[in-house]
Amino acid sequence: MLWGVLTKADFTKEVKEKTVIIPIGAIEAHGNHLPVNTDSCIVEYLAEKIAKHTGCIVVPTIYYGPCETMLSFAGTITISEKISYKIIEEIIKSIICQGFKQIYILNGHGGNNEFLARIANKYSKKLNVKTKNWYDLEIINKLKQENTSYCGDHADRLETEIMLAIDKQKVRMELAVDDMPNWPENTEMLTDYSKIMTYAVEGYPSKSTLKNGKLLLPKVIKSLCEDIGNFL
Repeated sequence: MLWGVLTKADFTKEVKEKTVIIPIGAIEAHGNHLPVNTDSCIVEYLAEKIAKHTGCIVVPTIYYGPCETMLSFAGTITISEKISYKIIEEIIKSIICQGFKQIYILNGHGGNNEFLARIANKYSKKLNVKTKNWYDLEIINKLKQENTSYCGDHADRLETEIMLAIDKQKVRMELAVDDMPNWPENTEMLTDYSKIMTYAVEGYPSKSTLKNGKLLLPKVIKSLCEDIGNFL
């Protein structure tokens, strides 16, 4: 069920008993082979699929987040963590005001982690709220342990195969370049990742295949549905 297409009359008492999914991503460079809306595109797709399986209701995807460290790469749009926090908080307040009591925040961008954790902690006493990074699922972590070509955290094989499975027309595999930057120990002090990353890539996207993506995507959806089931 999609929040954005409902009318006022659709928000019945029964509907308000449903869990609300807030998908949040980012707009930032993902190499030359993936679109800049990759993080948002993935969580939007996953949230809608999860909703069909679980009966949850999905609010419109939040497309922007903190990407200041990637701003030197073409196509990146960033908003501060302070503003990002405020946007999500205002959305949560509105959802609470509408009578909903369960919120599941589905995140697709590492730069959102810190402020989302603070929001979940703040509102945990007022309602049932959880933040989940789809890329931190147990099946993903296991995959990376078993196959090092899935190692990486940005525009890597994982993201590329998921995007291929979602919409292969959005992926330019002929432009995929592998890169594994050497990060300094004090990464948190690094304000411009272009000083370390050459292609806005961390991983091995050239090894991605549509076949593997089609096998992986249903497993991700199933795992997220199970996670929501445990959350309810």
